Amino acid sequence: MSPRATTLLLVASAMVACSSYGVAPADDEERTGEIAQAVTAQGDWSGYGNGQCVIGAQAFYKNRFGVALKPTGVQSGNVGNCAYLGACMYWVSNAARPDPAVWDRHDWGSTKPQTYDLVIYPPSGNNPYGHVASVDHLESGDPGAYGALWIMDSNFNGNELKASAIHTYNLKPYGFYRLKSLAKPPVPCDTKAGGFAFSCDGPEGGMSCVNVNEPGDPDSWGDNNFCSKADLGMKWSAAGPIAGMDCTNVAEGAEPHAAAWKDNFLCLPDQAPFAFSWSSAGPTAGKTCVNWSEPADQGGSWSDNYLCATSVNRFSNGGFTFSADGTAGLEGKECVSVNEPNDPDTWSDNVFCSDAPLGMKWSASGPLAGMDCTNVAEGAEPLADAWKDDYLCTPKGAPWRFTWSSAGQLAGKTCVRWFDHAEASPTWLDNWMCAEKVVPPAGNGGAGGSAGAAGKAGAPGKAGASAKAGAAGKAGGAAGAPSGSAGKAGAAAPGPGYVTVGVGDDSASESGCSTGGGSGAWEAGLLALAALARRRKRLLGARGPHETPRAVEPFGARRARRRVWCTTLAWASATSSSSSCCSRRPTGCSRPPRSRCSRCERPRSRRAPTPGAAGRGWRSRCAPSQSGSSRRCRSGSRWWARPRRRSAARRSRSRSRRGSPRAASAPSSPVKARCSR
Repeated sequence: MSPRATTLLLVASAMVACSSYGVAPADDEERTGEIAQAVTAQGDWSGYGNGQCVIGAQAFYKNRFGVALKPTGVQSGNVGNCAYLGACMYWVSNAARPDPAVWDRHDWGSTKPQTYDLVIYPPSGNNPYGHVASVDHLESGDPGAYGALWIMDSNFNGNELKASAIHTYNLKPYGFYRLKSLAKPPVPCDTKAGGFAFSCDGPEGGMSCVNVNEPGDPDSWGDNNFCSKADLGMKWSAAGPIAGMDCTNVAEGAEPHAAAWKDNFLCLPDQAPFAFSWSSAGPTAGKTCVNWSEPADQGGSWSDNYLCATSVNRFSNGGFTFSADGTAGLEGKECVSVNEPNDPDTWSDNVFCSDAPLGMKWSASGPLAGMDCTNVAEGAEPLADAWKDDYLCTPKGAPWRFTWSSAGQLAGKTCVRWFDHAEASPTWLDNWMCAEKVVPPAGNGGAGGSAGAAGKAGAPGKAGASAKAGAAGKAGGAAGAPSGSAGKAGAAAPGPGYVTVGVGDDSASESGCSTGGGSGAWEAGLLALAALARRRKRLLGARGPHETPRAVEPFGARRARRRVWCTTLAWASATSSSSSCCSRRPTGCSRPPRSRCSRCERPRSRRAPTPGAAGRGWRSRCAPSQSGSSRRCRSGSRWWARPRRRSAARRSRSRSRRGSPRAASAPSSPVKARCSR
C-alpha cells in the first residue's frame, strides 16, 4: 500500500471509528457510566490521546510502550454485525487483530484483567462500531464482573476527548489483549503440606478434594478446594456444622464479608485419623498447616489464614479402643498386643483394648483351639500374606462377638478403626473391627406332671410355662409333680425369678414349688399362674408382689374331703427358697399344714343352692335340704337330691322314734358330710 493510501486509511478510521460516540449521539444505555466517579486510578494515563476511541488507544500504547496498533480499516467491509472501520474489528477480524507475537488474547471471564490491558467491546444499540478502551482495574474477584471494570478511553462522551477520569461501562466486552511484556507470572495459589493442599483454581489431580466455596463472598471462591492425599470423608458446610461429624470453623474476622464466613465449617467423620484446627494468625507450631490464600480476594486478609492438622493415634467406640502408640493412659482396660512380626511398619506397639475383661487373645499363627477367633487381614496390603493367619480370639460364650471389615464400618455394630500412621500402605484407612453384643437364647419349660397317687396311667400332666432367659444363662420353669412331691425345676440361672405350676391328675397331684431363676421378670410367673387358673376355672387372685398369693383351690370330685393346693410364687426376694416354699399356712386353710405342702380342711360354703342351666362342671357342692333328711347336690349347674348318710347311733335313734314326726329344721352347725356322684 502506498504512503498516500495508508494516510487516507488512517484518516478514514479516525473519522468513523467509534462514530456512535462522535458522529452520532449514543443512546442513554450506551452512555451509562460516562460520568467519572471518585475512584483512585491504579494506572498512569498521562499519555492517553484525544480523538476517536481507536485513535486515543493507538496514541497511548505508542507513547507508553512503543507498541503500534493496526488501523481497523485493514479489514474491508463489515464482519458480521461489526461495521467497517469499527473498533470491534480488533476482535472479529484476523486482519485487524493485534500482533499475536506482542499481545496475548483472553476471552472475557476466562481470567482477571489487569492494568493496561486493551479491552474490546461489541456493537450495541445505535453503535455498530463497538468500542475500545484500556483497563485500569477490576473491582471484583469475579473475572466476569464487567460492571465492576474501570477503564480509560477517549470519545466516550462523543466529544473526541480523553475521559477526565476512569469510569465503568455497562456492556459485556468480547475480551481483552495483554502485552506479553506486562504478563505477570501467575500468583501461586496452590499450597501443600503433609499430604494436604489448598487450591484456588479447581481440584488437585490425584487427591481427594472438597469445594470450600462461600456463596456470600464474591471474590472468586467458587473454584477453591481443600484436598487430602487419602480420602478422609471430608465435607464442607456453608450453613453451620454437620450433625454427627467433627467440624472446624473456617472464618476470617478481618474479611469485608466476615459475617458470611461465620457459619463455614470443614468436617471430618467420627474416628478420623486427623484432627483439624483453624488459625487466622499464621501457622500453629507443632502442626501440619496449609495456607488458604485466594489472590483474587479483595479483602487482603487471607495471607495469614491456615488450616492445621494433627495425627490421631487412638480410636474408641462402645467400650473398645485401638491404640497405635502403646498402652500409656489405658490403665484399667484389658489390652492385647496385635503385632504382626512380619510387617515392619511399627505394629509392635499397637494394642486393642476392652473396658470390660473378655479374656481376649491374639494369635499371629492361626486360630486358637477352644476359642472363637476372628481373622484380621488386609488383602490390598503389600504384605497381605503375612496377615492371613492373624486372629483376635475370645473364649467360648463371651458376651461380645467380633467381625472384621476391610471396607468400612458395618451397619448396626460397634466399630473401631484400626490405623497406624506409620503404616506405609494407605489401604488400612478402611479397616475396622466391629463388635456385636451376644444375647443368650431363651430357656425351655419343664416337663409335665405324672399320674396321681392311685398309680393310674392317667393322661400326662400339662407342661409348665417357659422361663425367660436370665442375665447369666438359660432358665427353665418348674414342672408339674407326682402326688406328694415337689415339682422338678429346670436348669436355673442365678438371680431372682418365678415359679410355674404344672398339674397332673386332678385328684392326686399337688403343686410344685421351686426357685428356678429367670431374668427377674416375676410378672411372667404371675401370668403363668393366671393361665393355670383359667384352665382350672378358679382364680382367687394375689394380694401383692411380695405376699403369698391366694391359693388356687380345685374342688375334687373323687375325694371325700376338699383339697387345697399350696401354690407359692418365688418372688424377687432374697428370702425366697425352695425349703420355705410351703412354710406358711395356705390361704383359706382352717389350720396350719402338718407337713410341707400338706393339705388342709376348710369349711364349706353355706351358700344357698340356686338352680341353673343344664350342664356338668368338674366341681360338686352339696347343701342340706329343707327337711334335713336329704341333700341337694350340685355338679356344675346341675342339682339333684341325695339321701343323707347317717351314723349308726343316729340310725338307732331313728328306729326308736319311728312313727314320731321329725322336725323340719336346718342344722345349726356346718354340715361336715360330703357327697359324691
